[in-house]
Amino acid sequence: DASVVEITVTYQNHDPQIPWRKKASAIRQGYGVVISPGQVLTTEDLVRNQTQVELRRAKSGAKLAATVREADEQLNTALLTFSNSAAANALLPMALADTIRRDDRLTIVKLEKTGEFQASEGQVVELSASTAPRPLALEVLTQSSIDGNGTPALLNGQLAGLSVAYDKKTQTGLFIPCTTLRRFIADAHAPPYKGLAWAGFQFEPLLDPVKRRYLSVPETQ
Repeated sequence: DASVVEITVTYQNHDPQIPWRKKASAIRQGYGVVISPGQVLTTEDLVRNQTQVELRRAKSGAKLAATVREADEQLNTALLTFSNSAAANALLPMALADTIRRDDRLTIVKLEKTGEFQASEGQVVELSASTAPRPLALEVLTQSSIDGNGTPALLNGQLAGLSVAYDKKTQTGLFIPCTTLRRFIADAHAPPYKGLAWAGFQFEPLLDPVKRRYLSVPETQ
């Protein structure tokens, strides 16, 4: 697909024991989608702690240097920019889908080892709030595995979501839906970037019967 690119990221994570030091450089790979001339949408965890970002087109193998314009760890979204060139001009922007609903059938695009992009089918099985802090998750039952974050899911040729996780046992992928992506893009294009407001609440099961009695919580609640 002329809108989908493979992203190779060289990164250095901080050492949690000695936070002022960094670990050795490593490489991770994923995908992104061109949404406008010179701009690519992908996931934040793909470009986190990056020192170098490269885009690669299918077939031609041409590589383009990219920089991170905006990244939001809470939404797990990132906007990259790249300069104009003959290879860049061959990339066609993709529009975002307006809405996404349960049972919608999606097309999932990924790069095979041959260097060609292949498409498989998926079906939306759930639209729900995911684990904090991400606000909304698109759960998709897929025909084939998803091996890279930022793998796009399309609805009628438009971007419906970007993958952030995949469960081989259930063959379901978790995607950031187009509604969240659209809000992130609008925010990134209107600096300073504000992001979403988050309530500082966390929940966990209240299993201890002594604590339940102390808090006057009925057994069935």
